[in-house]
Order: sequence, then structure tokens, then C-alpha cells
Amino acid sequence: MSSSNSTLPSISSSEIVHLQFILRLVVGILGLPMLLAGIIGNTINIFTFIKLGYYRENSCSLYILSRSIFDLTLLITGLGTRILSQSFQIDFTLTNHLWCKLRVPIIYINTLSSYTFLCLQSIDAFLVTSLSVSFRQKSNIQRGRYFLISFLLLWIIEELPYLYFQELIISSDGTSFMCITINSTYAKYRIYFVYLFLTTIVPLVLIIGFDFLTYRHLQMYTLQQQRHLLSILARQMTKMTLFHIAAVFLFQTPFAIAQCYFLTTGLSKEPIRNAQEQIIQQFFNILGYGIYATSFYCYFIASKRFRQQVFNAFFNHRQGQNRIQPT
Repeated sequence: MSSSNSTLPSISSSEIVHLQFILRLVVGILGLPMLLAGIIGNTINIFTFIKLGYYRENSCSLYILSRSIFDLTLLITGLGTRILSQSFQIDFTLTNHLWCKLRVPIIYINTLSSYTFLCLQSIDAFLVTSLSVSFRQKSNIQRGRYFLISFLLLWIIEELPYLYFQELIISSDGTSFMCITINSTYAKYRIYFVYLFLTTIVPLVLIIGFDFLTYRHLQMYTLQQQRHLLSILARQMTKMTLFHIAAVFLFQTPFAIAQCYFLTTGLSKEPIRNAQEQIIQQFFNILGYGIYATSFYCYFIASKRFRQQVFNAFFNHRQGQNRIQPT
């Protein structure tokens, strides 16, 4: 009887080691292709929109360009370091005090900025397709620049307390380091307000809501009315914005549901169950990065004109050709 019981810890330990190996595989197999695709896609977005120069005159183009920069930074600092720590056991937050404090603020400044401009992109599409002239006039590049600077400063200020409350400390057994939030109240604020509300619920509601309203606007117009009221560029930006809802449903919605579950229930206290839930949690965490990695591919599929613009931008065709291509 005692012999049988003595084997249980070794069985549990071996199973946990096996589950941790699966976790490393999941993060590496899913994360690396997504990271590579995101870096390539966002780099093409940035190059194309800078080359075209539409961001100087069109607020939706400015939002897309800004988002691509934020998404690229986020993928490298967020997904890239997650792959290093989970798949290759290289975690600089446990060896560098400065990076322990800076990693999360850098990630969430870019996360909040990316979601903000995705929401503004949807709101802008709603405004330019409105029947109201006053609504359409609210979509302009001056407001876009103001929102860009204002929200970026807001999210930087919002993340500043993290620098104070995050510390690299020695574990209770003295054998390892931990990068943790030392203030429990601030930790709860980040879990329920920043993670759950700002980066999960609010973007999902705003994006789906305004994209639905934009679609209803377009259903009210005949094709001839659309061409009369909307410029070629406005129609292109609207089509690209609406198609991006596919990425929201594919990546953000499952991630949001998983976030709500894990942040409100927590992980199991049993070691084996904990290891199993960590695999599921990391799967949805990696899946959540899809919305930052796939914008270029959504736009490329949605707009024939954008496909031609990308081709022209990389093969140095005259920019004037881009402005007369039909949708």
C-alpha cells in the first residue's frame, strides 16, 4: 500500500513535466509562424502607407498606419518575448530589473493604442458613410492627429504606476527570482480594469457596434449613391475596415471569452490541473495576438485597389497610378 502511494508523486511529477513540454510546443508552433507573419504583414503596411502618403490627408489611413507601427512593436516585445520565455526558457524579466519593470508597460501602451485606433478606424468608417453631412465632416485629418497624440499620451500616463509597483524579488525559498506586482490593489486594478475592461470588453463592443452601423449605412445606398457620396479612397478604407471584422471574430472574440474565464476564476490549485489549464490559457493568449498580425492580410483580401497599391509601392510605379485605380 505504501509502495503504491510512494509512486504517486513521481507519476504526478512526470505528467507535469510532460504537460510543460506540450506547453512549450504549443507556444512555439503557434507563436513563431504568427510572429513571422505579423512582422512581414505590418512592415508591408507601414511601407505601403508611407509610400502612398494618404496618412497626411485621410484619418482612416493615419489610423491604419499608426496601428501597424503599434502592432509591429507589440508583436516583437509581447509575442516575441513570450516565445523566448515559454518555448526556450529565456526570460529577461527574471534577470534584468529594468526589463522587469518596462516589458508590460511597453506591451500595454502598444496594445491600448492599437485597440484605440482600431476602434477609431471603425468609428471613422461609420462617420464617412453617414447620411448626415455634419457627421461626415467630423472625419478629418486634424481630428485624427489630435486623437493620435492624445490617446498615446493617455496610455503612457496610465501605465506609469506599473514602473513603481512592479519589482524583481527573490522567491521565498531563495532559489529563484520573480517579477511581480507588489501592490495587491494595483494588481486587481490591472486585472479587472486594464486586462478585462479596456483591452477586452470595450474594443469588442465598439468595433462590432460601429462596423454593424457602417454596414447598415452602406445598405441604404445604391451603388451609384456610394460612388457619388464617397471618394474612391473612402470606399477603399471602409471596405478594408469592415473586412477586418473577420479577424476580430476569429481571434479577439475567443480570446475575450477565455480572458473573462481565467481572470475571474483563476487557475486550479492542483498541480496537474494547473498545468493543463496553462496550456489552454497560453493557446488563447497566442491566438489573441492574431488580431495584431493579420491586418495586412485582411486588407489585401478585401481590396483589389490595395493589392495594386502594394504592388506599385514595392515595384516603384508612379504613385499617380494608385490614385485612379477603381475599387
